[in-house]
Amino acid sequence: MRSFKETRIASFPRPLSAEQRRGRRGIVLANRSGVQRILFSVPMNSQVLVVDDSGFSRRILRQILEEAGYGVDEAKDGMEALERYALGKPQLVLLDVVMDGMSGLEVLTKLRELDAKVRVLLATADVQSSTASTAREAGAAGIIGKPFQKERVVQAISSALRGEGAWS
Repeated sequence: MRSFKETRIASFPRPLSAEQRRGRRGIVLANRSGVQRILFSVPMNSQVLVVDDSGFSRRILRQILEEAGYGVDEAKDGMEALERYALGKPQLVLLDVVMDGMSGLEVLTKLRELDAKVRVLLATADVQSSTASTAREAGAAGIIGKPFQKERVVQAISSALRGEGAWS
């Protein structure tokens, strides 16, 4: 079982020293007056597999996730995702719903056949109740809307890794 140092939103009146930042991983924001906030902490060595047929989306997600302290692996289609999951067993898979070849829901079904405990977040621009319902029935841990927003992506991944749903 991983231990999480949960820091939802903590404000600091002055910049954090290296010693204060030690043990805190996540997105740190600073406003104009120098107040720093750690939005979400992540467990050590959390690996996320990003599956999207769009190289642009993969690059955006890689940047967001690496800034937040996650390790990132990428796959450009469903077959590659299944191979990378089998080889690397990441803690979470972030999976695009609409892809060439296998759809995200088909990949999710096959991932669940490989590992019933796999944690998968689906990414889609179509965030309707029917899409969310289909994703829940297929066993997804949540859904992330496109275009990606840094705070929402990190929050959804943090929730999914804790075993909570990410259905905003």
